[in-house]
Amino acid sequence: MRKSVPVQVILRFPATEEGQKALACRAAGAWADFATDTVCGLDCPVSQKLALLDAVIGAVRQERQAGVPGA
Repeated sequence: MRKSVPVQVILRFPATEEGQKALACRAAGAWADFATDTVCGLDCPVSQKLALLDAVIGAVRQERQAGVPGA
């Protein structure tokens, strides 16, 4: 088995609150795209896919209202 070459990664986080909010918004969009693509790829009727997406949205809204961190 081949060994992979180590990769160095440099992370630079936004220094301002505005930059942090913009990054959080972009990350949320990426996760939303991932969730949508995953559900669309399921082998089930469209009605079930829509019901699943509605359930996920409802759960996230409840967590936000309850003040769950990261929601």
